[in-house]
Amino acid sequence: MTTISQAAKAVFEAYAKNASNPYYYEGTGLVAALRAAVDQVVPAEAEPQWWQPVRPRLNRQAIRQRFLAIADELERTAEEL
Repeated sequence: MTTISQAAKAVFEAYAKNASNPYYYEGTGLVAALRAAVDQVVPAEAEPQWWQPVRPRLNRQAIRQRFLAIADELERTAEEL
C-alpha cells in the first residue's frame, strides 16, 4: 500500500468505518463527495477588489486547497486502498 498522508488516511478510515462493506472502496464516490463538500463549505472565490481585505480570502482558499489535496491524494491511490 502506498504511504498516504495522515489527513487522507483519516478520511479513508472514517469512510471505511461507516461503509456497509469496508472491503469495497468506491474511491470515485468518496472523492466526488469530498469535492462537493469542499465546494459547499469553502467555495472558490474570485480575486478580491483593491478595497476588500485579502487575508481572510487567503485563509479560506488555503483551507480549500488542503481539502482538495486530500481528494487528489485519495483519487491517485484509490486502486491501492
